Amino acid sequence: MSIQRLSSILPKNVQDSLNWGSLYGSADALVLSEFIENNLGVFLVITNTIDQCENLYNSLRFFSGHQIIKFDDWEILPYDHFSPHSEIISNRLEALSLIRKAENAIVVTTVEALLARICPIDFVSNQMIQLSIGTQLEQTEFSQNLANTGYRKVMKVVEPGEYSVKGSLIDLFPNGSISPYRIDLFDNEIESIRIFDPSTQRTISETESINLTSSKEFPADKESILDSLRNIKQFPIGKLIKLLTNLKIIDSQGV
Repeated sequence: MSIQRLSSILPKNVQDSLNWGSLYGSADALVLSEFIENNLGVFLVITNTIDQCENLYNSLRFFSGHQIIKFDDWEILPYDHFSPHSEIISNRLEALSLIRKAENAIVVTTVEALLARICPIDFVSNQMIQLSIGTQLEQTEFSQNLANTGYRKVMKVVEPGEYSVKGSLIDLFPNGSISPYRIDLFDNEIESIRIFDPSTQRTISETESINLTSSKEFPADKESILDSLRNIKQFPIGKLIKLLTNLKIIDSQGV
């Protein structure tokens, strides 16, 4: 079936569907890449598993010259007592930022990734911070802004979502970045921004500016936390105790 013929029979309504068969190996990626060549827009492709998502994403990047965006699953089970890996959060926020600006792209994700609620589009854009050489930067205020957007203060930066302060130097590993940055201040002005290797601490290259995104998918500032607490207080106490018991936050005795 030609791509032109395929375009004419694509579902027009939510309740309509179209089944493709005999797409072996990377044939599905080839068909999708040819389809987007003839149709402008952002298309969502949903896979059953993480492995299928990863394979389709890599195949699409090979066949298509258009933007391919992968929206990762958290890779945790419901009610797990730990958070998703920081790199996964970083990739998800980067994907949301790219989707917001995309005009012609394919977004690949899994069923599980779509089941969880995501942050509003405005949250991603509102939490972005741009730093450039010559920008005025007050260390204390900047550190507080980083903490509010979920960055963790550490002694040595090794993974996305971390930062450290050493005198006039600020080491920062932004979400969506493959390497950390070292910001050198002269008084309260950014004098230089260098990309460095976290294992050797050696400079790789220099850059004029960087964009920072939040390291969490929800606001972590004081006002948002207080707003959440106010919402909890309005929750019926009986339902709240039952919910916390089911989540094993408190036991059946209310402790």
